[in-house]
Amino acid sequence: MRHLLPLLPLSLLLACSGPAPAPEAPEVEESPAAAPASASADAQAVPQKIDLEAVANEGRTAMFVPAPSEFEAVLAANAAGLDLKSLVPSGTRSLAGLSKPLLALETGTRITAVLLTADAGDRPGLVARLGAAREGLVALAAGDAVLQEIDAFTADVQGGTLESRELTPALDVLSERIHDALHENTDRNTATLVQAGGWVQGAHLLARALGRGELTPDAAALFHQASLVHHFELFLKASDPARAGDPRLNTVIERMGELRWLAGQEALTQEQVRDIQRLTGEIIAAFRQAP
Repeated sequence: MRHLLPLLPLSLLLACSGPAPAPEAPEVEESPAAAPASASADAQAVPQKIDLEAVANEGRTAMFVPAPSEFEAVLAANAAGLDLKSLVPSGTRSLAGLSKPLLALETGTRITAVLLTADAGDRPGLVARLGAAREGLVALAAGDAVLQEIDAFTADVQGGTLESRELTPALDVLSERIHDALHENTDRNTATLVQAGGWVQGAHLLARALGRGELTPDAAALFHQASLVHHFELFLKASDPARAGDPRLNTVIERMGELRWLAGQEALTQEQVRDIQRLTGEIIAAFRQAP
């Protein structure tokens, strides 16, 4: 199973960052998540002030980001014959003008797009998506070592050194290298928001693929991630650009609040799955718009 940037218990995330104590997080005023009028006032309540160190020490051991392979398995079972690469936007956008949180989100979507389309039989497309993911990692200063590994993998794909059946296992290894590089060379917030972008991309593609079909328990489990979405919200709201009023980042935070409410519902209807598709699409669009 691929474990692209698995979200460790938060106490372990601190350990990965070294012995230095986590910096004090700014106090962030919260606005309630948007939800249908029928939602109870205290549903998925968000604390009025955010203390990231307290959140980290809470150590929610059940909180893990679903790996792209989990999305891939559900897609294979529920959307047979789907051309997944057709759902991934082609071409790349300039990263200029993106705040660091938005850059991390965008990079996460690009990495997940690589992993979810590796078996699509489209080597030129895979090379292009690898290049886009690499561009994001360069901008995040993920380190020269992992960039060299991406370059070597890309050369193997282009040169036919890797057979089709070898692409997925090789990407498993590469994704672990990316995970390690982000934790070693960037900060905890950046690594977490790369995970957030990856989950949003996976959830969006899954919601699109399911369309009006039956929502299986496995698919529902990947959507029922209210605590995870809340966790991502905390890191977004505590970022400097959010406190400075970055309009695109504020849009992402607002949609995350709505998404969190949906993810916390006991049973999702098909209409709510379409709402997840819409909200995740709007989150992705928010950091791909011109500033």
